[in-house]
Amino acid sequence: MATPQSNAQPGDFTADSLAPGSPRRARGETAAVGDREGDAPDPVLGVITNPHSGRNRKRGGRGTALQALVGESGVVRETHSIAEVAAAVEEFRRRGVRIWVADGGDGSLHWLVNSVARQSGGVAALPGALEMVVPSNGGTIDFVARYAGIRGTPEEILRRLLGALRTGREPLRSALPTLWVRGQRNRPNGESEPFERLCFAAAIAGVGAGFFDHYRGARWGSGAASMLEVIGKGSSAFLLTRLLPARLLPARIVDYATVLRAAIDAMVTVDGQPLPYRTLTALNVGAFPIDLGGLVKVFHLAGAGRMHVMAGEIGDLAMIRALPRVFRGRPVDSAALREIAARRLQARATGRPFKMVLDGEFLSAVREFEVRPGPTLAVPRFA
Repeated sequence: MATPQSNAQPGDFTADSLAPGSPRRARGETAAVGDREGDAPDPVLGVITNPHSGRNRKRGGRGTALQALVGESGVVRETHSIAEVAAAVEEFRRRGVRIWVADGGDGSLHWLVNSVARQSGGVAALPGALEMVVPSNGGTIDFVARYAGIRGTPEEILRRLLGALRTGREPLRSALPTLWVRGQRNRPNGESEPFERLCFAAAIAGVGAGFFDHYRGARWGSGAASMLEVIGKGSSAFLLTRLLPARLLPARIVDYATVLRAAIDAMVTVDGQPLPYRTLTALNVGAFPIDLGGLVKVFHLAGAGRMHVMAGEIGDLAMIRALPRVFRGRPVDSAALREIAARRLQARATGRPFKMVLDGEFLSAVREFEVRPGPTLAVPRFA
Protein backbone atom coordinates (compact mmCIF):
# COMPACT_ATOMS: atom_id res chain seq x y z
CA MET A 1 0.00 0.00 0.00
CA ALA A 2 1.26 3.47 -0.72
CA THR A 3 2.65 5.64 2.02
CA PRO A 4 -0.37 6.99 3.93
CA GLN A 5 -1.03 10.62 3.10
CA SER A 6 -2.38 13.70 4.81
CA ASN A 7 -5.84 15.20 4.70
CA ALA A 8 -5.99 16.08 1.01
CA GLN A 9 -9.18 15.68 -0.97
CA PRO A 10 -10.14 16.29 -4.60
CA GLY A 11 -10.22 20.03 -3.95
CA ASP A 12 -6.76 20.07 -2.33
CA PHE A 13 -4.48 19.08 -5.18
CA THR A 14 -2.16 22.07 -4.79
CA ALA A 15 -0.80 21.26 -1.35
CA ASP A 16 -0.23 17.69 -0.27
CA SER A 17 2.87 15.67 -1.11
CA LEU A 18 2.84 12.04 -2.21
CA ALA A 19 5.57 11.24 0.31
CA PRO A 20 6.87 12.89 3.45
CA GLY A 21 9.65 15.30 2.61
CA SER A 22 8.99 15.20 -1.13
CA PRO A 23 10.30 18.15 -3.15
CA ARG A 24 7.65 20.60 -4.27
CA ARG A 25 7.24 22.06 -7.73
CA ALA A 26 5.20 24.98 -8.91
CA ARG A 27 1.51 24.28 -9.45
CA GLY A 28 0.90 22.46 -12.74
CA GLU A 29 4.58 21.51 -13.26
CA THR A 30 5.55 17.84 -13.58
CA ALA A 31 8.91 16.20 -13.95
CA ALA A 32 10.08 16.35 -17.56
CA VAL A 33 10.24 12.82 -18.96
CA GLY A 34 10.26 11.98 -22.65
CA ASP A 35 8.71 13.99 -25.45
CA ARG A 36 6.35 16.85 -24.72
CA GLU A 37 3.29 17.70 -26.74
CA GLY A 38 3.96 18.46 -30.39
CA ASP A 39 7.07 16.25 -30.54
CA ALA A 40 5.31 12.88 -30.88
CA PRO A 41 1.96 11.39 -31.91
CA ASP A 42 -0.79 11.23 -29.32
CA PRO A 43 -0.05 8.36 -26.95
CA VAL A 44 -2.35 5.43 -26.20
CA LEU A 45 -0.82 4.82 -22.76
CA GLY A 46 -0.51 7.41 -20.03
CA VAL A 47 1.75 6.40 -17.13
CA ILE A 48 1.89 8.31 -13.86
CA THR A 49 4.82 7.11 -11.78
CA ASN A 50 5.19 7.86 -8.08
CA PRO A 51 8.92 7.73 -7.23
CA HIS A 52 8.07 7.46 -3.52
CA SER A 53 5.91 4.33 -3.65
CA GLY A 54 7.05 1.22 -1.81
CA ARG A 55 9.01 -0.34 -4.64
CA ASN A 56 9.91 2.77 -6.61
CA ARG A 57 11.88 4.33 -3.75
CA LYS A 58 14.69 1.91 -4.55
CA ARG A 59 14.72 2.71 -8.27
CA GLY A 60 16.45 5.78 -9.62
CA GLY A 61 15.54 7.31 -12.98
CA ARG A 62 12.17 5.61 -12.93
CA GLY A 63 10.37 7.97 -15.30
CA THR A 64 13.12 7.89 -17.92
CA ALA A 65 13.28 4.09 -17.86
CA LEU A 66 9.53 3.71 -18.31
CA GLN A 67 9.44 6.27 -21.12
CA ALA A 68 12.13 4.31 -22.97
CA LEU A 69 10.01 1.17 -22.53
CA VAL A 70 6.73 2.58 -23.87
CA GLY A 71 8.29 4.71 -26.62
CA GLU A 72 5.88 6.67 -28.80
CA SER A 73 2.97 4.49 -27.67
CA GLY A 74 2.88 6.20 -24.31
CA VAL A 75 3.77 9.22 -22.24
CA VAL A 76 5.24 8.97 -18.74
CA ARG A 77 5.02 11.68 -16.09
CA GLU A 78 6.88 11.43 -12.79
CA THR A 79 4.72 12.96 -10.07
CA HIS A 80 6.00 14.08 -6.66
CA SER A 81 2.77 15.63 -5.36
CA ILE A 82 -0.98 15.52 -5.85
CA ALA A 83 -0.75 18.78 -7.78
CA GLU A 84 1.58 17.08 -10.24
CA VAL A 85 -0.81 14.15 -10.59
CA ALA A 86 -3.55 16.63 -11.47
CA ALA A 87 -1.33 18.35 -14.05
CA ALA A 88 -0.41 15.03 -15.65
CA VAL A 89 -4.05 13.99 -15.79
CA GLU A 90 -4.94 17.28 -17.48
CA GLU A 91 -2.27 16.62 -20.11
CA PHE A 92 -3.35 13.02 -20.64
CA ARG A 93 -6.96 14.05 -21.14
CA ARG A 94 -5.94 16.74 -23.60
CA ARG A 95 -3.85 14.24 -25.58
CA GLY A 96 -6.53 11.58 -25.72
CA VAL A 97 -4.86 8.89 -23.60
CA ARG A 98 -6.99 5.72 -23.55
CA ILE A 99 -5.20 3.48 -21.04
CA TRP A 100 -4.21 5.01 -17.72
CA VAL A 101 -1.42 3.32 -15.75
CA ALA A 102 -0.57 4.02 -12.10
CA ASP A 103 3.05 3.05 -11.48
CA GLY A 104 2.92 3.02 -7.70
CA GLY A 105 0.84 1.48 -4.96
CA ASP A 106 -2.85 1.53 -4.12
CA GLY A 107 -2.59 5.14 -2.96
CA SER A 108 -1.10 6.21 -6.28
CA LEU A 109 -4.02 4.58 -8.08
CA HIS A 110 -6.39 6.33 -5.66
CA TRP A 111 -5.09 9.79 -6.54
CA LEU A 112 -5.01 9.04 -10.25
CA VAL A 113 -8.69 8.06 -10.46
CA ASN A 114 -9.81 10.86 -8.13
CA SER A 115 -7.92 13.47 -10.14
CA VAL A 116 -9.60 12.19 -13.31
CA ALA A 117 -12.96 12.32 -11.54
CA ARG A 118 -12.45 15.91 -10.41
CA GLN A 119 -11.49 17.07 -13.89
CA SER A 120 -14.27 15.10 -15.59
CA GLY A 121 -17.23 16.39 -13.60
CA GLY A 122 -17.26 14.03 -10.62
CA VAL A 123 -17.17 10.36 -9.72
CA ALA A 124 -20.27 9.54 -11.75
CA ALA A 125 -18.45 10.58 -14.95
CA LEU A 126 -15.46 8.25 -14.40
CA PRO A 127 -16.51 5.29 -16.60
CA GLY A 128 -16.66 7.59 -19.64
CA ALA A 129 -13.45 9.41 -18.75
CA LEU A 130 -11.32 6.35 -17.94
CA GLU A 131 -11.49 3.85 -20.78
CA MET A 132 -9.14 1.51 -18.89
CA VAL A 133 -7.13 1.91 -15.70
CA VAL A 134 -4.15 -0.27 -14.78
CA PRO A 135 -2.82 -0.88 -11.25
CA SER A 136 0.77 -1.97 -11.80
CA ASN A 137 2.09 -3.62 -8.61
CA GLY A 138 4.44 -0.75 -7.86
CA GLY A 139 3.62 -0.55 -4.15
CA THR A 140 4.13 -2.86 -1.18
CA ILE A 141 0.61 -4.28 -0.75
CA ASP A 142 -1.15 -3.71 -4.12
CA PHE A 143 -4.50 -5.13 -3.01
CA VAL A 144 -6.29 -3.69 -6.07
CA ALA A 145 -3.94 -5.37 -8.56
CA ARG A 146 -4.15 -8.60 -6.57
CA TYR A 147 -7.94 -8.60 -6.76
CA ALA A 148 -7.91 -7.74 -10.46
CA GLY A 149 -5.58 -10.66 -11.19
CA ILE A 150 -2.82 -8.41 -12.53
CA ARG A 151 0.51 -10.15 -11.90
CA GLY A 152 4.11 -9.29 -12.60
CA THR A 153 6.24 -6.19 -12.34
CA PRO A 154 5.13 -2.84 -13.78
CA GLU A 155 7.55 -3.40 -16.67
CA GLU A 156 6.05 -6.81 -17.44
CA ILE A 157 2.53 -5.37 -17.31
CA LEU A 158 3.46 -2.56 -19.70
CA ARG A 159 5.11 -5.01 -22.11
CA ARG A 160 1.94 -7.12 -22.18
CA LEU A 161 -0.17 -4.04 -22.89
CA LEU A 162 2.20 -2.84 -25.60
CA GLY A 163 2.33 -6.29 -27.18
CA ALA A 164 -1.45 -6.39 -27.47
CA LEU A 165 -1.69 -2.85 -28.83
CA ARG A 166 1.10 -3.22 -31.38
CA THR A 167 -0.52 -6.33 -32.87
CA GLY A 168 -3.89 -4.62 -33.11
CA ARG A 169 -5.46 -6.61 -30.27
CA GLU A 170 -7.46 -4.79 -27.64
CA PRO A 171 -6.66 -6.01 -24.11
CA LEU A 172 -9.42 -8.07 -22.55
CA ARG A 173 -11.24 -6.31 -19.74
CA SER A 174 -12.41 -7.12 -16.24
CA ALA A 175 -14.72 -5.12 -14.00
CA LEU A 176 -13.28 -3.33 -10.96
CA PRO A 177 -15.90 -2.36 -8.32
CA THR A 178 -15.47 0.88 -6.38
CA LEU A 179 -16.89 2.78 -3.42
CA TRP A 180 -18.38 6.26 -3.71
CA VAL A 181 -17.87 8.31 -0.54
CA ARG A 182 -19.61 11.67 -0.10
CA GLY A 183 -20.15 13.87 2.91
CA GLN A 184 -19.24 16.96 4.90
CA ARG A 185 -15.93 17.75 6.57
CA ASN A 186 -14.57 20.64 8.60
CA ARG A 187 -12.19 23.17 7.14
CA PRO A 188 -9.35 24.45 9.35
CA ASN A 189 -11.45 27.59 10.05
CA GLY A 190 -14.31 25.43 11.34
CA GLU A 191 -16.63 25.89 8.38
CA SER A 192 -18.14 22.82 6.74
CA GLU A 193 -17.48 21.85 3.14
CA PRO A 194 -18.69 18.96 0.96
CA PHE A 195 -16.33 16.29 -0.28
CA GLU A 196 -16.53 13.45 -2.76
CA ARG A 197 -14.06 10.61 -3.14
CA LEU A 198 -13.86 7.31 -4.98
CA CYS A 199 -11.99 4.44 -3.32
CA PHE A 200 -11.79 0.67 -3.14
CA ALA A 201 -11.58 0.16 0.63
CA ALA A 202 -12.27 2.44 3.58
CA ALA A 203 -11.14 2.12 7.20
CA ILE A 204 -13.36 4.71 8.84
CA ALA A 205 -13.23 4.20 12.61
CA GLY A 206 -11.80 1.84 15.19
CA VAL A 207 -8.88 -0.54 14.83
CA GLY A 208 -8.91 -0.55 11.03
CA ALA A 209 -8.36 3.21 10.93
CA GLY A 210 -6.01 3.30 13.93
CA PHE A 211 -3.85 0.63 12.33
CA PHE A 212 -2.70 3.07 9.64
CA ASP A 213 -1.51 5.66 12.17
CA HIS A 214 0.97 3.07 13.45
CA TYR A 215 1.68 1.48 10.06
CA ARG A 216 3.13 4.66 8.58
CA GLY A 217 5.63 4.87 11.43
CA ALA A 218 6.52 1.17 11.57
CA ARG A 219 10.19 0.22 11.80
CA TRP A 220 10.17 -1.78 8.56
CA GLY A 221 8.73 1.04 6.44
CA SER A 222 5.80 -0.71 4.80
CA GLY A 223 4.60 -4.08 3.60
CA ALA A 224 3.88 -7.40 5.32
CA ALA A 225 6.67 -7.04 7.90
CA SER A 226 5.28 -3.71 9.06
CA MET A 227 1.76 -5.11 9.18
CA LEU A 228 2.98 -7.90 11.46
CA GLU A 229 4.81 -5.36 13.60
CA VAL A 230 1.64 -3.31 14.16
CA ILE A 231 -0.50 -6.41 14.78
CA GLY A 232 2.01 -7.78 17.29
CA LYS A 233 2.53 -4.53 19.17
CA GLY A 234 -1.17 -3.74 19.09
CA SER A 235 -2.19 -7.13 20.48
CA SER A 236 0.35 -6.79 23.29
CA ALA A 237 -0.80 -3.25 24.09
CA PHE A 238 -4.47 -4.28 24.14
CA LEU A 239 -3.74 -7.24 26.39
CA LEU A 240 -1.60 -5.29 28.85
CA THR A 241 -4.02 -2.34 29.12
CA ARG A 242 -6.84 -4.75 29.90
CA LEU A 243 -4.91 -6.75 32.50
CA LEU A 244 -3.09 -3.95 34.33
CA PRO A 245 -3.97 -0.43 35.51
CA ALA A 246 -2.68 2.29 33.21
CA ARG A 247 -0.59 3.79 36.06
CA LEU A 248 1.52 0.62 36.11
CA LEU A 249 2.29 0.67 32.40
CA PRO A 250 4.69 2.79 30.35
CA ALA A 251 2.88 5.67 28.68
CA ARG A 252 4.01 4.46 25.24
CA ILE A 253 2.03 1.21 25.67
CA VAL A 254 -1.12 3.02 26.81
CA ASP A 255 -0.78 5.52 23.95
CA TYR A 256 -0.21 2.75 21.40
CA ALA A 257 -3.43 1.01 22.44
CA THR A 258 -5.42 4.27 22.45
CA VAL A 259 -4.31 5.29 18.97
CA LEU A 260 -4.92 1.79 17.59
CA ARG A 261 -8.36 1.57 19.20
CA ALA A 262 -9.39 4.84 17.45
CA ALA A 263 -12.90 4.69 18.91
CA ILE A 264 -15.42 7.18 17.50
CA ASP A 265 -18.84 8.14 18.90
CA ALA A 266 -21.28 8.06 16.01
CA MET A 267 -24.71 7.15 14.70
CA VAL A 268 -24.62 4.58 11.87
CA THR A 269 -27.32 3.42 9.47
CA VAL A 270 -26.96 0.57 6.97
CA ASP A 271 -29.56 0.31 4.20
CA GLY A 272 -31.90 2.48 6.26
CA GLN A 273 -31.58 0.41 9.44
CA PRO A 274 -29.89 2.05 12.47
CA LEU A 275 -27.16 -0.03 14.10
CA PRO A 276 -27.22 -0.38 17.90
CA TYR A 277 -23.70 0.96 18.40
CA ARG A 278 -22.70 4.35 19.75
CA THR A 279 -18.93 4.04 20.27
CA LEU A 280 -17.43 2.40 17.23
CA THR A 281 -14.28 0.34 17.55
CA ALA A 282 -14.78 -1.00 14.03
CA LEU A 283 -16.20 0.60 10.90
CA ASN A 284 -14.75 -0.59 7.60
CA VAL A 285 -16.12 -0.92 4.07
CA GLY A 286 -14.83 -2.80 1.03
CA ALA A 287 -15.88 -2.83 -2.61
CA PHE A 288 -14.48 -6.33 -3.17
CA PRO A 289 -12.72 -9.10 -1.20
CA ILE A 290 -9.28 -7.87 -0.16
CA ASP A 291 -6.06 -9.69 0.60
CA LEU A 292 -3.57 -7.43 2.37
CA GLY A 293 -0.09 -8.80 1.82
CA GLY A 294 -1.27 -12.39 2.23
CA LEU A 295 -1.87 -11.69 5.94
CA VAL A 296 -5.29 -10.10 6.35
CA LYS A 297 -8.28 -11.21 4.28
CA VAL A 298 -11.48 -9.20 4.63
CA PHE A 299 -14.70 -8.14 2.87
CA HIS A 300 -15.74 -11.60 1.63
CA LEU A 301 -19.39 -10.43 1.39
CA ALA A 302 -18.63 -7.76 -1.24
CA GLY A 303 -19.95 -8.48 -4.72
CA ALA A 304 -23.03 -8.47 -6.94
CA GLY A 305 -23.47 -4.72 -6.55
CA ARG A 306 -23.09 -4.75 -2.76
CA MET A 307 -20.28 -3.63 -0.52
CA HIS A 308 -19.12 -5.33 2.68
CA VAL A 309 -19.69 -3.29 5.85
CA MET A 310 -18.02 -4.23 9.14
CA ALA A 311 -19.31 -2.24 12.11
CA GLY A 312 -19.42 -2.69 15.85
CA GLU A 313 -18.23 -2.07 19.39
CA ILE A 314 -15.98 -5.11 19.63
CA GLY A 315 -13.68 -5.06 22.65
CA ASP A 316 -9.90 -5.32 22.73
CA LEU A 317 -9.69 -8.94 23.86
CA ALA A 318 -12.41 -10.03 21.42
CA MET A 319 -10.43 -8.32 18.67
CA ILE A 320 -7.33 -10.33 19.59
CA ARG A 321 -9.34 -13.57 19.61
CA ALA A 322 -10.70 -12.71 16.16
CA LEU A 323 -7.26 -12.38 14.53
CA PRO A 324 -6.92 -16.04 13.45
CA ARG A 325 -10.24 -15.79 11.62
CA VAL A 326 -9.23 -12.51 9.98
CA PHE A 327 -5.97 -14.08 8.80
CA ARG A 328 -7.94 -16.93 7.17
CA GLY A 329 -10.58 -14.68 5.64
CA ARG A 330 -13.34 -15.99 7.90
CA PRO A 331 -16.19 -13.92 9.41
CA VAL A 332 -15.47 -12.46 12.84
CA ASP A 333 -17.45 -14.41 15.43
CA SER A 334 -18.58 -11.70 17.84
CA ALA A 335 -22.00 -10.48 18.94
CA ALA A 336 -20.50 -6.98 19.13
CA LEU A 337 -19.65 -6.83 15.41
CA ARG A 338 -21.88 -7.02 12.36
CA GLU A 339 -20.76 -7.87 8.84
CA ILE A 340 -23.33 -6.90 6.22
CA ALA A 341 -23.60 -6.98 2.43
CA ALA A 342 -25.06 -3.51 1.87
CA ARG A 343 -25.92 -0.87 -0.70
CA ARG A 344 -25.69 2.19 1.53
CA LEU A 345 -23.89 3.21 4.71
CA GLN A 346 -24.57 6.51 6.46
CA ALA A 347 -22.80 7.83 9.55
CA ARG A 348 -22.67 11.00 11.62
CA ALA A 349 -20.06 11.70 14.28
CA THR A 350 -21.56 12.70 17.64
CA GLY A 351 -18.18 13.54 19.21
CA ARG A 352 -14.86 14.13 17.54
CA PRO A 353 -14.90 13.79 13.73
CA PHE A 354 -13.88 10.76 11.72
CA LYS A 355 -10.34 10.32 10.43
CA MET A 356 -10.95 8.08 7.43
CA VAL A 357 -8.33 6.03 5.62
CA LEU A 358 -9.25 5.50 1.96
CA ASP A 359 -6.92 3.12 0.09
CA GLY A 360 -4.23 4.06 2.61
CA GLU A 361 -4.82 7.83 2.17
CA PHE A 362 -6.02 9.91 5.11
CA LEU A 363 -9.10 12.13 5.06
CA SER A 364 -9.72 13.80 8.43
CA ALA A 365 -12.26 16.13 10.03
CA VAL A 366 -15.23 14.29 8.50
CA ARG A 367 -18.47 15.06 10.32
CA GLU A 368 -20.93 12.99 8.31
CA PHE A 369 -20.87 10.88 5.17
CA GLU A 370 -22.44 8.14 3.12
CA VAL A 371 -20.85 5.29 1.19
CA ARG A 372 -22.43 3.53 -1.78
CA PRO A 373 -21.12 1.20 -4.46
CA GLY A 374 -19.45 3.45 -7.03
CA PRO A 375 -19.09 3.18 -10.79
CA THR A 376 -17.40 0.08 -12.17
CA LEU A 377 -14.03 0.70 -13.81
CA ALA A 378 -12.39 -1.39 -16.53
CA VAL A 379 -9.00 -3.05 -15.91
CA PRO A 380 -7.02 -5.25 -18.32
CA ARG A 381 -7.34 -9.02 -18.12
CA PHE A 382 -4.33 -10.95 -19.31
CA ALA A 383 -4.66 -14.59 -20.43
